[in-house]
Amino acid sequence: MVAELLPIEKALQSGEDLAPYNYIKAGQLCKVIAGPLMGTEGLAVSEQNKTRLVLQVDILGKATCLEIDAALLEIISPN
Repeated sequence: MVAELLPIEKALQSGEDLAPYNYIKAGQLCKVIAGPLMGTEGLAVSEQNKTRLVLQVDILGKATCLEIDAALLEIISPN
């Protein structure tokens, strides 16, 4: 929708510097591209306005998650 572009237009008109940012949707398989967890893969989820990476251990039927900056994630497969 056009309404989604209005905040971007407003930012551009105000002279703000805009930079590309990964658009990560919940459920996408992602890989950490920097920091101590670099190379770690998991599912991106969004909870309480925070991005979390779910780490699954299928053979145990268990999972855990950690909060992570979305800028550190690279999409492996689109949802």
